[in-house]
This record gives sequence, structure tokens and C-alpha cells, in this order.
Amino acid sequence: MEDKYSKAANNLAAAADIAIKIFETCPPKGWDQRNVNEVISTYVMFKNLTLNPEPRFRNIQSLK
Repeated sequence: MEDKYSKAANNLAAAADIAIKIFETCPPKGWDQRNVNEVISTYVMFKNLTLNPEPRFRNIQSLK
């Protein structure tokens, strides 16, 4: 059974995956590959921190 944090974290991670896919396929006009890579790496970092938080950050408030 999935707890409240895990469910919310998985939903947020799925949203990050969607954002990453969009930036990969349709980058904003005027952005070069460096800009796209920076944004994608930020989303990947946030996703990893969300799915693998330090114990003190494993709460709904931290997800907000």
C-alpha cells in the first residue's frame, strides 16, 4: 500500500517526466541546446530529490 507521500511524490515525478519530454521535443523558441539541457537537468534533479528524499524531507510540506 502506497503512503500519502509516495503517492504525491510519484505524481510529481510523472509531471516532471512530462515536462522533460516536452522540453526535449518542443523547446521554447530562441533556446539553444544548452538552455534545454539546463532546464532538463533541473527537472531530473528535482525528480530524484522527490523520489529519494532525506528522511527529514519525506513529508507533504516538502513537496509543496
